[in-house]
This record gives sequence, structure tokens and C-alpha cells, in this order.
Amino acid sequence: MAQLLEPGAQKLVGAKKIVSQEGSQYIYEITVNGAVQKDAYEKIFAAKSKEIQIKGFRKGEAPRNLVEQQIYQEVIKDLTNLLVNYSVEELLADEGIIATSSPEVESVTFTMVESPLVYRLKIDKLPDYTLVDTRNYTVKLEKSEVSTEDIETAKKNLWEEWVKKASEEDKKTYEALSDVWVKEQMKIPNVETVQALEGLLREELEHAKLHQEEDRLVNEALAKVIADMKIVTPQSVIDKNFESTRQSQEAQFKQYGITFADYLKHYNKTEEQNEKEIRDAAEKRFKEDVFWTLFIRDRKIKVDPQNPQDVVFINYAASSLRIKPDEKLSQRQIDVILQTAAMYKAVQLFKQEIGLQPHEEPEIAVGNTEAQPKGPSEEVPVAEAPSQESK
Repeated sequence: MAQLLEPGAQKLVGAKKIVSQEGSQYIYEITVNGAVQKDAYEKIFAAKSKEIQIKGFRKGEAPRNLVEQQIYQEVIKDLTNLLVNYSVEELLADEGIIATSSPEVESVTFTMVESPLVYRLKIDKLPDYTLVDTRNYTVKLEKSEVSTEDIETAKKNLWEEWVKKASEEDKKTYEALSDVWVKEQMKIPNVETVQALEGLLREELEHAKLHQEEDRLVNEALAKVIADMKIVTPQSVIDKNFESTRQSQEAQFKQYGITFADYLKHYNKTEEQNEKEIRDAAEKRFKEDVFWTLFIRDRKIKVDPQNPQDVVFINYAASSLRIKPDEKLSQRQIDVILQTAAMYKAVQLFKQEIGLQPHEEPEIAVGNTEAQPKGPSEEVPVAEAPSQESK
């Protein structure tokens, strides 16, 4: 619904004032711009009224007063959500505020369309952290060697995958991995022998190991940067994250028909260990989010959909968010895609600043050639946008 708020038009926040402050916690009173509010109401009303059918009138052609009686509360609900969500974003951007947790909206007052919406917003502000110079954390990427055992494991994986899917007739025709099998079943351009296949597998495995080592170095450098910035995760953030994660776990247990005890037994850990893992992950994620937020702001990283290089990041972001090419997107989805793309762009710049240069990807992927654990590791934040808690 963001298209209802004309870009570059009047500010959505008509007035703002700090009504109280205690430590890093601020409470703002926000009054929405009345003109923008009225305009947004009319647009939401016009969009919804087209679908209203009232007896005695054609669809979308009933008198306004009759339509308004029917959909007024629905329009007001949508309008309130729209105004609050986007005025909060505008306030944070204009004030340069980074919140340590999701701002809390309180005391919403909205009596009629003609009267500007007023609400209070509780914000826990992030302390002023100084971004260190990441160029002082350079690393050196060493080439990883691929062993004969790695190649044999990759060939074995390929063969076993083929056997699973092959027909009985094909299994009789090809009883072992051979030149004929490579040529007739793999059908890889310019790869017609086992020797050629091994060469291609070596290239892929070298590249996979390169990625894995690169991700390890990024993690190491990032951990050192964050440690030197002395970022402190508020206990309230850890507690909230723990509660929400446990609720999510319980929902999944219910979905799959298992209990929390079943889960702990399966992964051979205690309830205390499970809690510690969640809390440690929340603390680590918060610190990383703070760093990336400050890094993106300091480097003025933005994504331009008209820039071919940025389009690559946008496509990566859409893919990671599982957006279909022909999917009709809301403005909120577009915002998330662009934010995630900016994160990809930031990580690329961070890699360059610590001495890691881009390298070419293999043109042909053979399949499941994996002889080493997949990279990047789950701890590398290369595919994630900063969480809502650090914005």
C-alpha cells in the first residue's frame, strides 16, 4: 500500500516531540500530516469501493454515503496500519535513529478522517558506536588442494545419484562409471571421458573449497571487527528473541507431532543447552546487525534498479527470498528485496576491504560433487538482511 503515499510528496509526520526520556529509552508523540492522511484515505476508499456490490446499484456505482457506511471501519483499519508503519519508518530515517528492538506503538488516537492520527512511540535507541576501519583487518586467501580421495568421493556421489534415478534397462547397459557412461549419460559439453570428468570435478571442488575458506575468513574478520567495536547486546533483546524462538519451536513441534522432549532427545542436548544456544545466537546476530547497519550507512550503500551491477544483487535477493519471476509484489516486498540486495552489496564491499577479491564462477556445474561440507556456513551472514531489531 506504500504507493498510496506519493513518493517525494509531503512528509507523513506532521509533528513530533519527545514526551519523556529515561536512559536510552525515548517516547515520542507523533502527529500524522492531515493532508497526507486525507489523501491516503481517499485512495484506499476508491480502491475498495470498486468491489462493493449494493442491491439496486451496479457494482462500484452505489452512492458514496451507502458504500462508506459499509466499508468505513475496514478502510480506517487499513489506513491506520499504513500511516503508523510508514510514519515510524520516516521518523527513524529523519532522526537517524537505530533502535535496539522493534519500536512499540502506544495510545493510538484516531477519531475521524478529518482529525490527524496521533500516537506515541517507545524507542530504545542504540548507543553511539564507532565503526572501525575494516581495511585494518585484511586476510589472505590460500588455495586449497583437492586430493585424489576428494575426486573419487565426488565420482562415487555422481554415480550413486544416477543409479537412484536410472531405469532398470539403463542400469544393465551401464554397469560402472566409464567413458561411455560419461559421454552418453552425463552429456556435458567437451566432457566425454572419465579423465575429462575428473578434471571438471577437480575444478568444481577447488572452487567449493575456495568459497568455504573465504567464508571462514569473512567470519574471522567480522568477529574481530565486532569485538573491537565493543558492541553490547541489551538483555531485553536476548530475552525477547528467546521467547519468540521458543514459541516458534513449539509451533513446529505441534506441526510435526513431536514434543520438546523428543526434540531434545533427538539432538542429544538438555533444555539448558537449548536455551544457551538460542541466547548466544541472539547476541551474535544483534552484534552483526549493528555492524552491518552502521557499515551500510557509513559507506552510503544503496541499490539502484537501473544499474546493471545492482540488478545482480537484486536478483540474488529475490532468489534468497523465494520470489517468483512473475509474482506481483507489494511495496513492502519490494522494500525487503532492496534491503536484502543492499546487504549483499555491503558484504561484497566488506570482502574487498579485508583483501578478498571477486573470482569467476565455474561455467558448468556437474551436480552433487561435494566431498567437503557445503559453504557458506550457517554462521556467515552473507545472505541475510539486518533484522528488524537493528533498524
